[in-house]
Amino acid sequence: MTGYDNHRGIQAVGIVSLAAAALSLFAVVFRLPFFCRADTEGPPLTNLRYDEDYSYLRNPEARSGQWWEPLKFIPLTERSYLTLGSELRLRSETITNDNWGLGKDDGYLWFRLLPYVDLHAFESFRLFGQLIMAEAVDR
Repeated sequence: MTGYDNHRGIQAVGIVSLAAAALSLFAVVFRLPFFCRADTEGPPLTNLRYDEDYSYLRNPEARSGQWWEPLKFIPLTERSYLTLGSELRLRSETITNDNWGLGKDDGYLWFRLLPYVDLHAFESFRLFGQLIMAEAVDR
């Protein structure tokens, strides 16, 4: 690989990172109205997935018809249910002037997918599991 080829790879990672950042900003500003309706409100989002509680979806009248509701409340018995979900993280990392300028500049993109399952059984039993799948592009 020549220095020119590596530079093109860093440019590609930069473009993908910029596109991901722009899409994220667009989603935050406009709240993706195609998927979300402003007249309905779900539970508050938390930093820790195992703190989320979707038991209110047991009542069919509490449902709003959101696309994610069938995944967040899967009834198993009258007193237990399952919640499925996932989180996707994109992160760009750029290294410049590595080793006080003696090393080469480098850049890459991290993809992380974190699927999880949350089992609520009865009042006192809960089982939460989360996996991570990670990949670095152009590293």
